[in-house]
Amino acid sequence: MPVLPAWARTPALLKANTLALGRLCWWHTRFHGIRVPKYAVKTAWLASRGFYRATVGLWPTLSAQDHTAAVKALRAQAKLKPEDVDLAVRLQMAHAARTQTRRWRFGAAAVGVATAALGFYLAPPLLLTGMTGAVVTPLAYLGRGDKTQLLDHGVPPLRVDMNAQQLNDALRAAGLLKSGKGDEDGPKVTCIMGPVRDGRGWAVVFDLPKGGGKTAADVLAKRTTLAAELGVDEIQVVMSRVRAAQGGNASRVSMWVADDDPYLADPTPSPLVKLDRFSVWDAIPFGQDARGNRVAVPVVWQSMFFGGLPRRGKTFTQRLLTAAGLLDPWVRH
Repeated sequence: MPVLPAWARTPALLKANTLALGRLCWWHTRFHGIRVPKYAVKTAWLASRGFYRATVGLWPTLSAQDHTAAVKALRAQAKLKPEDVDLAVRLQMAHAARTQTRRWRFGAAAVGVATAALGFYLAPPLLLTGMTGAVVTPLAYLGRGDKTQLLDHGVPPLRVDMNAQQLNDALRAAGLLKSGKGDEDGPKVTCIMGPVRDGRGWAVVFDLPKGGGKTAADVLAKRTTLAAELGVDEIQVVMSRVRAAQGGNASRVSMWVADDDPYLADPTPSPLVKLDRFSVWDAIPFGQDARGNRVAVPVVWQSMFFGGLPRRGKTFTQRLLTAAGLLDPWVRH
């Protein structure tokens, strides 16, 4: 295990993931905040159902049904032997004991309800709110069902949050993972890193499960399908294999999903702008990739060919290399 988690290895990563956590919390706050009236109605319904269940559950105790079995048995024996005085006395005593038990139990319940009602009536607003929550919460919990879900399950957009379940669902839909009996069954990828925020997107490194017969090359070939399943454009998905030199293997994939088109950002000035001199023996700063990493091109002992449609930047691209040569006093153009 690394000393620091992936999201805290650099100040930039720490800042990006902290901001991502803030965006996720703000999204859930808005998502659930607008549904507060719905949640209130659902809570009231669950509390009423819980009150009914509590009443049904307490009724045997209040009605002293623990004494009823003895009374019924003695009554049945008294009908068979009406001349038995001792049996009649025992029936009368059991009936009286049940009646007395019912009286004090119902009386205690009535006193409790009256006291609670008086407390609610006299309580200040803040205390009344706490008392209502203390009563409604256990009643709503009692009224829940096996499939009852109080809060709606919101799925944030990919630019707000990315999790391993989304990745597994996309890989399964693309045929790279076997399907199980349920939605969450079946083999899953092992996330070596992330998903974590990296620049203007999400980065994740994962291993395909063994036994599926799929390799990292199969994942790279499904780039467009995976982008469609993730709900983004394929230009936003950057994938590569993690080779053995970086601790990878034939089933390890590095994926980066941008929030939007990574090539529509503001222009990035070349480092050559601030230099007085430059040596072409060094690799020339050529640009940035989609993730914002600097790309440098060596020109010594190299030949280059530029081709493309008109007005697509061939001349401008060549001028980047020429500018580096102009900063080197020993270069002959």
